[in-house]
Amino acid sequence: MGCLYELPGPNFVAQQSGRNGAASTFSFLLGQRCPSSMVARWEADCIRWQNAPNKKLHVYIVSADGGALEEVSHGERGECFPTWSRDGASLFFGDLSDSPAIYRLNLKTHQITTMNGSQGMWWPRLSPDNNYIAALSVNTYHLMLFDVKAQKWTELTQTRALHPFWSHDGKYVYFDSTVGGQPAFYRLPITDHKPERVASLKDVKRIASGGVPSWTGLAPDDSPLALRDISTFEIYALDWQLP
Repeated sequence: MGCLYELPGPNFVAQQSGRNGAASTFSFLLGQRCPSSMVARWEADCIRWQNAPNKKLHVYIVSADGGALEEVSHGERGECFPTWSRDGASLFFGDLSDSPAIYRLNLKTHQITTMNGSQGMWWPRLSPDNNYIAALSVNTYHLMLFDVKAQKWTELTQTRALHPFWSHDGKYVYFDSTVGGQPAFYRLPITDHKPERVASLKDVKRIASGGVPSWTGLAPDDSPLALRDISTFEIYALDWQLP
């Protein structure tokens, strides 16, 4: 379960669930609510780790060479899916609280601002050129696009989408969906917003709980990746006789 990804800047970890990558800093989240019970996940720019069942998810930064954790966010939000800005000066993240939205964290000032019109959205993914943010609506999981310059949101799909991921040239948003009745991998050009089917996931055994466990993403050459479940399940019958 490992794959390398490029980053906007040279000073951050460039991995997805991997351990091979040279970098000087990375960020991760520590907290309670996660789509799976225990997750250690590289997000091409950060690591999110749930191992404190009584704490909210917050953003921390620590040197890849070791050292003390620096908590760079506070509050009652359940922060999730952070993504770096190209210059590494900001993080954008979603919120798993009762009032979800997308936030920008300035790492120099530690100021947190709510992205305009982002209420009810999460899972932000910043485009490589920092001009757009792809995100998901919390209630419908429709794919949304935020034009940073115009400060305007556009609905890209009217069907359920998962795991949005930018192509490395920033021209497409990739995602997986069951819109055609079967799971498949899609890409959507940000120019005409017409989804294109890339690959079928019908024969890929995936973890049934959805969300992070059924992850999909991109390799460095933009070829599709999917997390496959290779576990086995067996049913046993036991005869129990009481004295």
